Amino acid sequence: MTDPQRAPISGARRVARIAVAAGLVAALSAAGPIPMAFSADHAPATPDPGTKSASAKLGSDDADLLAEAKADGAKNVTMMIATAPGQTEQVAQEM
Repeated sequence: MTDPQRAPISGARRVARIAVAAGLVAALSAAGPIPMAFSADHAPATPDPGTKSASAKLGSDDADLLAEAKADGAKNVTMMIATAPGQTEQVAQEM
C-alpha cells in the first residue's frame, strides 16, 4: 500500500526546482522585449491623405447630437478632439 503522505522534498531537488524557476523567469524576461525590437523596424504609417467630412468622422450618435445642436441654433458645441502628439496647435487653428 502507498503512503498517503508524501515525503518532504530533499534539499537537492528543492535547489534544482528553484534554479529551473529562476532560469525560466530570466529567459522570459529576456525574451519579452524581442517582439518590440522587431516591430520598431517597420516604416511609420502614412497619415490619411484627405480630410474626411464630419459625418465620416463622427459616430451616428455624435452626428445626431451635432445635427440637433445645429437645428436648435446652438452657438457653442463642446467636442473632444484627439490629436497626434505635437499637433494640438495645428488642429486648434483648423477648427
